[in-house]
Amino acid sequence: MNKIFKLVLCFALIIPLVSSAQNGLMKKATVENGAIPENFGKEETIMIFIIKDRKSYDKYLKKNVEENYGGKYVYLLKEDLENKKYQDKNLYRYVMDYETHSSNMTTYNPGNSLNNANNGFQSTSVTGYSYSIYDRKEDKEYPSNVSSGLFGKLIKGYVINLEAERQKNSK
Repeated sequence: MNKIFKLVLCFALIIPLVSSAQNGLMKKATVENGAIPENFGKEETIMIFIIKDRKSYDKYLKKNVEENYGGKYVYLLKEDLENKKYQDKNLYRYVMDYETHSSNMTTYNPGNSLNNANNGFQSTSVTGYSYSIYDRKEDKEYPSNVSSGLFGKLIKGYVINLEAERQKNSK
């Protein structure tokens, strides 16, 4: 019974965290907050989404773009931006990519001090992803100012907002 209660409690705590990553980004990834170019969608462009040649990441990126973005786009490895085919900065103007941020967190659990060589202290590394749109024509970056380890949710939130802005401006 105790294990079931802990499992239910875990899910009850995790589900709001997962949805809050996407909701937080959707609130912050806007033109007003400087995360999306003001004129995004007014010109006929092809959006570049940077893939990483990492199966899990690329799968979530492609899934969210294909389900939520209605404009023209290509997937490229970052080094392929130098390819002659993609040098037209009017056509291939915008690039979506991320940076990673790592931090270490130390926790103390006095109950672990008896069996732990670190006297109860435990260090954990946490990696977060922070997305941005880069305007190659204007040489300007539009950061989302949100970081999370839940990259699938961040991608989805940003792409949904990009599509909304593209549709609004393409009329």
